[in-house]
Amino acid sequence: MPSDPDAPASGADRERHAEILRHAYAKSRFGPDELDTRLAGVGAARTVADLEALTADLPERDTLRDGWIAWGAVTVIVGLMWLITRATGGPSFPWFLVISAPWAAVLLTLTLRKRSSAQG
Repeated sequence: MPSDPDAPASGADRERHAEILRHAYAKSRFGPDELDTRLAGVGAARTVADLEALTADLPERDTLRDGWIAWGAVTVIVGLMWLITRATGGPSFPWFLVISAPWAAVLLTLTLRKRSSAQG
C-alpha cells in the first residue's frame, strides 16, 4: 500500500479495495445497496485516501487465518485421498505430508512472527 495517502489511486489499489468490500459484503457486514454505493465510490476515487475512507470502518482481513483454513481443507482432502489409495493397495508412505508439512511450517513461522511482533 502506498505510504502517501494523496497518491493517485491505481487500478491495483482500486481492485484491492473492491475485493475488501466484496469480502465484507460476503461476511454480511452491510447490504447490497451499501456495497453498490461503496463500489461506485471505488470507481470515483481519485486518491488512495479516498479509497481508504471507503474501507476504514471495516475490520482487517486476517489472511494468516485464511491460510490456516486453506491448509486444513487441503490437508483433509489429500489425507482422505491417501487413505483411499492406501485402503485399495496403494503406497503406504504418507505422501500427503509432502504437501501438508512444508505449508504448515511456513504458516507456523508466519504465525509465530506475527505473535512476537504484536507482543514486542
